[in-house]
Amino acid sequence: MHGKPVTTSFASIHQRRAAAEQQIQDQLQACQEEQATVRMTLSELQQRLDHLLNYQSRLNTELAEVAQRSFAEERAAAVTALDASFASFLQLCAYWLAQARFERQMQALYAQDPALDKKIEAHQKAASGVEAYLESIPEMLRLAVTQAVQTEIEKIRHQLAPWLDLQQQRRDLRPDGPLAIQLMLVQPAEDELLYWVLPFPASPMSLAPEVAPIMIQAANLVVQALGGFGKHTDWSIDDLDLASWDGSSVLVALATYRGEVSIEQSAANLLKQQLATEPLFQDVLLNLRIERMSQEAWQLGAYQTATLPSVDLVQTTTPEAIGAEKADEADDQAPEGELASDWFTSSDLKLWSRKQSGKLTPQEQRMRTLAIRMIGRGLLGETAVSVGSLCQGLPATHAEALRHGIELGTKAGVLLKLEVADGAEPAITLNPALLTDVQSLINREPSALWANEEDGN
Repeated sequence: MHGKPVTTSFASIHQRRAAAEQQIQDQLQACQEEQATVRMTLSELQQRLDHLLNYQSRLNTELAEVAQRSFAEERAAAVTALDASFASFLQLCAYWLAQARFERQMQALYAQDPALDKKIEAHQKAASGVEAYLESIPEMLRLAVTQAVQTEIEKIRHQLAPWLDLQQQRRDLRPDGPLAIQLMLVQPAEDELLYWVLPFPASPMSLAPEVAPIMIQAANLVVQALGGFGKHTDWSIDDLDLASWDGSSVLVALATYRGEVSIEQSAANLLKQQLATEPLFQDVLLNLRIERMSQEAWQLGAYQTATLPSVDLVQTTTPEAIGAEKADEADDQAPEGELASDWFTSSDLKLWSRKQSGKLTPQEQRMRTLAIRMIGRGLLGETAVSVGSLCQGLPATHAEALRHGIELGTKAGVLLKLEVADGAEPAITLNPALLTDVQSLINREPSALWANEEDGN
């Protein structure tokens, strides 16, 4: 009686185990099937992800290409606009040269006839007062007096015929259309350096001899007007320099603008007002435009410091030259004429030779000039220049002081020395990580990193 229940109990256990195992097996199979489905889905998603990543890469490449094409087009448009403006100046040269010719002919008439002024005065008095004079003559004598006066006036007019003819020709002379003056403005981000690209060739030697004097005069007037912005309350001009970009002249200004309108609008208004007061532009309709060019388009062009015959003009328009006290003469005088240097000018040496240039010592001013030139040529981190190239053409004392300043700059970290071939001259570049300290020197407020810059000779 007691054996049967035991048998039943074991069979029941086996059945329950078999049922449980089957249930788990079913679940395992379902899990495996779901894993396979998920793996297939993941594979499909990975393929989709790879496709999307490749598509994103292509789009980024296309975006970069679009940007580069746009910057290249912007650069080309700037060059075209500057060339068109230069052509407009050349077109007016015939008018300006005719004016100059009339002036020379007029001066020749005065030289030939010392009494010409008195004859002109007599003619003007006779022409303006003849009617009132004749009315005062008794009527019975008026006809005879009138004939006598007219005869005398005709005699004076005949003597003045060449002068009157020149005066009429000069009054009839008109410019052939308006003058298109196009300037491009470049302002690196968070920088107080302004680059004014002018519609004049960087080298006056490229101008035809017959138009060179008048074109140089026009370029100088534009540079003087830009340099004179510092006389206005919205502007401060701390330093000026000359350079070139894609063959065009560039005026580099360390400037601060505090006005409410855009820099372009303020500059265009001031420049137009100033040029309108110059005799060369007084009878000319000025169509003046200033356009801002992006930093990327600017960097596609060829930039270099220029050494121009008119470089002294920049010195006469700097704040130090306008109303400043006469600077003390230093023992190391700058040489006369231009330097055989690709980086610096004789005007730089004159500035460095002062015992003090505003807030900066001569050595700090020397390093400031170097920093401005290096930034202008894009020497930031990768591109470098040899120390020998920087010192080439400088007088020995200035070259020694510059080398000393460079050595201190590398120790402070604002300048980096790049590896060069064995035996080659060391090459330096600006440290991109410390551009704030470089900018502090350019702004004449040198940071603590420049404190070790000992004054050079």
